[in-house]
Amino acid sequence: MRDIKFRGKSFDNGEFVFGDLTRYSEEMSYITVDLIEGEVYQVDSKTVGQFTGLKDKNGKEIYEGDIILDNEITFDFITTDNMGDVRIISRQHTVKYNQAICGLMRFNENSGYFTGNIGLYSHDGLEVIGNIYENPELLEIHHED
Repeated sequence: MRDIKFRGKSFDNGEFVFGDLTRYSEEMSYITVDLIEGEVYQVDSKTVGQFTGLKDKNGKEIYEGDIILDNEITFDFITTDNMGDVRIISRQHTVKYNQAICGLMRFNENSGYFTGNIGLYSHDGLEVIGNIYENPELLEIHHED
């Protein structure tokens, strides 16, 4: 069975809480950690993100709003007889929801484009390096030469 859960920053202490999402309005969101124990937290709706069902190379769960590094293998073909150089480029992406495909995708802040469904890539090279709520400085656009 798929693990469907959400996270959001609690108004109580500013920390992320993880569990089931209840949304009463655009401004009122709650995360239920344990209903029997009464662990229900009002969270900032702007920080709510869904679990992708994936973990990065370090075992950390990947959520919508996370900033990830992933490795992309490129080939420089020189001749038909020679494969050329193989390079591994580490690229930064944001995990965002794409309504057109109804799914979570990698988004490249530099290009402003979605670059692929996050579930289609090997998770061995993915690494969560932060998120858009706590580490906005990671979103600075870097021009590739």
